[in-house]
Amino acid sequence: MRVIISGVAGLLGARMAEWILLNKPDVRVVGIGDLSEAFETLCIRALNLLKKIWQELNWTQHIREE
Repeated sequence: MRVIISGVAGLLGARMAEWILLNKPDVRVVGIGDLSEAFETLCIRALNLLKKIWQELNWTQHIREE
């Protein structure tokens, strides 16, 4: 049997595909997902997190120097 999962790049689609693959070895999973928005959002979040960490490190180093 084959199962098509739309939105496999998202949280629910990925979890469903993982569950089927682990629990139903006779089922073939075909996933369809659009990574363009998810990838862009992930990159923006990662850059914002790195920026915050960098700012905190610089602030911490400034305090240690004084």
